Amino acid sequence: MNEFDFKSWLEETIGSDYEVSRHRNLAYDGAKPQIVLTDLAGNLTEESKTWQVQIDIITATPDETQADLEQFVKTYNNTKVVSESTSTMLYFLSPALMERDIQSGANKLVRFVIIATLFSTFGVSDITEITIGGVAYKPLNATLHYATEIRPMPQSGTKLTSNVKTLAGTTLSFTAINKATIFNNKLRAIRTGQIDGNTPFTIVVKFNDGGTETYSMILMSATLASARNQLSSINVSFVLA
Repeated sequence: MNEFDFKSWLEETIGSDYEVSRHRNLAYDGAKPQIVLTDLAGNLTEESKTWQVQIDIITATPDETQADLEQFVKTYNNTKVVSESTSTMLYFLSPALMERDIQSGANKLVRFVIIATLFSTFGVSDITEITIGGVAYKPLNATLHYATEIRPMPQSGTKLTSNVKTLAGTTLSFTAINKATIFNNKLRAIRTGQIDGNTPFTIVVKFNDGGTETYSMILMSATLASARNQLSSINVSFVLA
């Protein structure tokens, strides 16, 4: 069972401007904000783990740090992280100011708290990336569907039937953050009739277990969702060309 290392992920994600630890640095000098992680109660089974992490952020620059934390939560709340055979969903509550005027040497510090909820599943094969014409997307959700049309065939000498596939096909649909890319430009051109809607796209679906599937597909539908105070997203569906 390969458990998700939240501390390493946070260090890589939040960058070197923050000090990340599981123990408070009592000699903290206020040079950069300190993050202290505390694992809270959770639930563990053979196939999954759910737990919470209390994230204490101690800082001498509260206004700047609060802005950073709020942006972090907006960006990574409801995010899926896939590593090897483990898939983890991350959920974050907004930062709360817990203490003011904490005396530490010559510094007066402030403490914020963020509560993270993590849900990991083990041994999964999951889609990690979809590439369309060379443009890579990390899907927020994805569905790869194989369907067939069946024709029953009578079995000689019995009242039973066997079945034969007469038609088969694969469809792909996913939602992702809308990017200003070459693919996005082609979508705009298809919507406005500037290029043929039957234009094929080379699509590569990558999985966390190392597997890949490559298809030539045409666009079936595309929905752009844009709302105030939310990241623009796009939902697209493809069928085999």
